[in-house]
Amino acid sequence: MKSAIYHVIAATVTALLLVGCSGVEDSQKPAPANQGSTDVGSPSSPSPTANATNGGTQQQDKETPKETAIADKPGTAVPEPGDPGSIKGVVKSPYTRLAQGAVYIVRVDGREFQPPEKSVVMDQKNLIFIPHVLPVLVGTTIDFPNSDTVRHNVFSGSGHCKDTAQDFNLGQYDVGVVKHVTFDKVGVVPLCCNVHAEMNAYIHVCQNPYFSATDKRGNFEIPDVPPGKWQLKFSHERTIDKVIEVVVKPGEEANVEFTDLERK
Repeated sequence: MKSAIYHVIAATVTALLLVGCSGVEDSQKPAPANQGSTDVGSPSSPSPTANATNGGTQQQDKETPKETAIADKPGTAVPEPGDPGSIKGVVKSPYTRLAQGAVYIVRVDGREFQPPEKSVVMDQKNLIFIPHVLPVLVGTTIDFPNSDTVRHNVFSGSGHCKDTAQDFNLGQYDVGVVKHVTFDKVGVVPLCCNVHAEMNAYIHVCQNPYFSATDKRGNFEIPDVPPGKWQLKFSHERTIDKVIEVVVKPGEEANVEFTDLERK
């Protein structure tokens, strides 16, 4: 009898132990990968990293474009009715004593400007380009006579003259010879001579005929300017270009100053 009771108790204890161990093991088992979580590898459920990457790409694609200067936007620099006025001013910089600079209205919309029928002259004499700075209207033809006592060459587009709005090379030519170039692109055209490295000059090809070159004191004057609000630029080989706004009233003279110029 005691033996039978002993066997019953032993069997009961064994069963309880098995149940307890089974419960601990189940609680320690990790949940299946597809239960209670998103499948990281599923194409329909991109990972947070993928979302961050895609978001970054979209942000770069939507980068805000750089603002364009008002004067560069067609239709925003339109003349107003009334008699022409003028612009008179001074560039306050020691560099104007060393070399001329160009001052010009960046653009005038709503009007067509015909280049002059007569050519403009950029001479060469005493190993110097004359004048040093020559602003012209786009479409103007410039004569390049050799008025010196030696052979010369005029070019733009390489070496010190590589940053140019128009490439050309007239080659070397003798004293008394005149060569010609028509400038049909707006921008700055530096001039060089491959025979004389010290020779240099600048042609400023402008969108409109309202321009001037400074004197050694930095003074300039632009006549017959239509009334309106204009963007006026000063450009010089030694300084960073600067643009200021000027208002020209009918029949009046607008006085301006260029100050605080920065060295290139």
